[in-house]
Amino acid sequence: MNLLFTFLLLWTCQGGIYSKEKKPYCTIQTGSVRGREGDSVTIPCWFSYPGYQGNRPNNLRVYWREAKESPCGSNIIIYNHTENWVHGSYTGRISLEGNPKEQNVVSLRIQKIRRTDGPMFCCRLEPEDNGLEPLQSLQGTFIQFPGEFSVQQVDTVPAIEGETTIIPCLVHSAPGGIREVTWRWGDSPMCSDNPNTMKWTSDDRSEKPTEFSLVDFPRDVSLRIKGVAPSHREHYCCEVRVRDKTKCPRHRAGSCSLCAQ
Repeated sequence: MNLLFTFLLLWTCQGGIYSKEKKPYCTIQTGSVRGREGDSVTIPCWFSYPGYQGNRPNNLRVYWREAKESPCGSNIIIYNHTENWVHGSYTGRISLEGNPKEQNVVSLRIQKIRRTDGPMFCCRLEPEDNGLEPLQSLQGTFIQFPGEFSVQQVDTVPAIEGETTIIPCLVHSAPGGIREVTWRWGDSPMCSDNPNTMKWTSDDRSEKPTEFSLVDFPRDVSLRIKGVAPSHREHYCCEVRVRDKTKCPRHRAGSCSLCAQ
């Protein structure tokens, strides 16, 4: 029960977090959604508030931004739900799914998706009362099309101290096969900020004298951790190189391996 509680608590606050008086509230987005050009896609965004019903704001402004890569930052706003405004390139193709006041859902629906859209989308919420600050997803959600070379990771991996756990790294449509894999880890949710690295290449597949190994390079480049310890409670992400291209999980946050206390 403690493991499940910890897993849910940390997973639900990985998007955009604002904390006041140790009561965090956050937005929640998946790392990616897949779709074909011309399809309609829904980009999920949920949010939470601390405390009881009395903490809910009466008025909530909802925005969506698009960006080329994370973090989302101050990239252009493409949809202002509150004022019913849509950026020109999305006119007639965007709508909001969910009820922000009753369901805590502000998902974005895009019709007739184009390869020039996004490819990353971030939701932003601005409460207008109760002293709550704006909150925005930093990682966002990427749209991925079939046939594109991409790397995908799950948001969170539960683990039990002393056991072996595997952090998945899914590689889609790698042209010419995988040449090199680098795993990064550290305490930052942004992959590139973490200093710890370990690399495997097609020229050197020997086992490394460490608790870290790959499941089956190059077929499966997921990371195996033997003897999970509290010190392994970090953020992990894989970088995959094929020929002259390198790909990371596009939301740049990787996975978080959690240990039971």
